[in-house]
Amino acid sequence: MRRLVSVIAAAGFAATTALVAAPSANALTVTDIASPTTGRTSVTTLPGIAPAIVKAGVLPYAVSPGRLDGVRFSPLALKFSFPITGLQGGTFAGNVPNEITHSGGIAFVKLGSFTKRIVVKDFTIDLNGGTAVGQTASPQLIGTVTDGPGGVPDGARVALFDIDLANAKVDATDVQVTGAQLRLTAVAAGALDAELGTTLFRSVIGAPIFSAKANA
Repeated sequence: MRRLVSVIAAAGFAATTALVAAPSANALTVTDIASPTTGRTSVTTLPGIAPAIVKAGVLPYAVSPGRLDGVRFSPLALKFSFPITGLQGGTFAGNVPNEITHSGGIAFVKLGSFTKRIVVKDFTIDLNGGTAVGQTASPQLIGTVTDGPGGVPDGARVALFDIDLANAKVDATDVQVTGAQLRLTAVAAGALDAELGTTLFRSVIGAPIFSAKANA
């Protein structure tokens, strides 16, 4: 982990002086979601978000069996992926499952204070609503929050992102959803900022953070 911290920190601080995007441009892209036996959901930061996180003094790293699949240095971008563990909860728009579950996650640690750490993991793409903290009847991305999740119980399931399907394309034949946007929720932003001592995440509440492609 020390090597990863050094690599990301060196690249990040070199990049932040040249590239910090406006909140509306901060985004991650889910590049692939495949079958529950071999598939992984991959997310890659788009220009602005990785430098902004590092500039705020925060380092993200993968929680196994999630993994860091790549680091691009100019502009700084990070690619993570997470194994799909199951398709559950009936179907949405024909053959598309209501729930796509994953293992692994992302930890965020405050530079210079390794006791300030928060983990989001075991993600569920939930298209049908449920009982997680902050969850509504609308489609959302749910995750478990651990290690001092300021404002919510440790180990709670939390609605991390609202899933905006307004411009999404659903192909029920191939069980594929493309073009969905994930918008950061207030409860997730509050937990991240409270634990890490930042205001970064509150500044992008409701902003599109991910563009998603689901091919289950």
